[in-house]
Amino acid sequence: MKKYTVSEYKSTIEKLKEADFKGFRKYETWRFLYIHIYRYMYVPQYIENNGLVKRFFIYLSLIFKAFARMHLMRYTLSGFSKSGRRSLLYLSDYYNSRTDMQNTMVNLADSIDDVDLIRAEKTVKFSFNPKALFYILSWFNQLNKMQIDINLKTILLNELVHAFVFEKCIKNYSDDILKADALVSLNDKNTDENLLVQFCRLNGISTAGLQHGHFWNTKNSENLMYLNTDFSCLTADYFFGWGQYSYSLAIKEGPYKERFVPVGIPKYLERLEKLPVINNKVFGVFFDTIASGAKTNFELAKYADFLSEKFGYKYIVKLHPTDNEERYKGVFGSNFIGFAEPMSVMDFSKKIDFSLICFSTVFFEQVYFNKPSFRYIPNPELDIFEGLTFSSFKDTDELNQLMEYFVNEK
Repeated sequence: MKKYTVSEYKSTIEKLKEADFKGFRKYETWRFLYIHIYRYMYVPQYIENNGLVKRFFIYLSLIFKAFARMHLMRYTLSGFSKSGRRSLLYLSDYYNSRTDMQNTMVNLADSIDDVDLIRAEKTVKFSFNPKALFYILSWFNQLNKMQIDINLKTILLNELVHAFVFEKCIKNYSDDILKADALVSLNDKNTDENLLVQFCRLNGISTAGLQHGHFWNTKNSENLMYLNTDFSCLTADYFFGWGQYSYSLAIKEGPYKERFVPVGIPKYLERLEKLPVINNKVFGVFFDTIASGAKTNFELAKYADFLSEKFGYKYIVKLHPTDNEERYKGVFGSNFIGFAEPMSVMDFSKKIDFSLICFSTVFFEQVYFNKPSFRYIPNPELDIFEGLTFSSFKDTDELNQLMEYFVNEK
């Protein structure tokens, strides 16, 4: 297992900025590749020291697969209207499979005049590109110069293919895109959204990104976890953030005072009633993403067992949409009811008395819903929710104190 450092991460980003990836002359490729480097480096990986012959066949297979994807993978965009200049909301293929994201963007589109919600969809269609092999070999050569391991090389080469194919899609729909006066994307860290944002900026179209998850101050961070989501890598002209708390963090990191526009949490467009306090003797556990919760999700499970056994509760676990149940076989104790069925955070919160959370931004939603929530912070000095010290715990003693207070105050 190899563990990467912040300096290794930053060094790789700097190498990306210097790389000359053919076919992307107008674009800053590091802006859509950096998040894939983070995801790879933050979660420990097993790196094989392959022999020369084995590496040759691995590289050959990698190039062949990239060549095939470039000729078979295609994207289409739908949702353009026939009227005049309008603003665009963009839902990528990556998020189009998530019901919560679909609902958020559909509700936004329905609540705003003169806006088109455009969606990307990945399809399979053969189209020969005579320059495909040239580009792939050129990219492969650039990645080799960066002296990164083969696993990361595979990820980045695949994303370059993805970007190259999607850029062709942008060109195919450029007439419709260029009629717009503004573009709002859900999360311009992802490859296709970032490319579309860059395309619009290059053509004088105003762009904005919605806040998706918690953004924090990473300017002086020496912890790799903190580099998952930071303001310095945002590409859009404006950032539509949740509120004053996010704004206070943004202006600490850089020149974001004029770019940050507080709009609230997009999926809660209407003012919601506070959820009533209930006593079902059932609490919820919100797991983080596979990356940020690689260790802490399992620790949360132990704290859930501790609480349930001592205070006589049952509990339900709500996975992050990118996670899967198979990773947690045999982890939970006898008071574990099961995993939550697919439902919104609000609907899930109606079923529970309180919740356990670690790094998830669901914490903000629980506060808004008036639902008690206890945050597990393994190291208080590395708490991503800067300045929010209430209802947090680092061990069973502190959790026990919070729970006894909660029981006595009900």
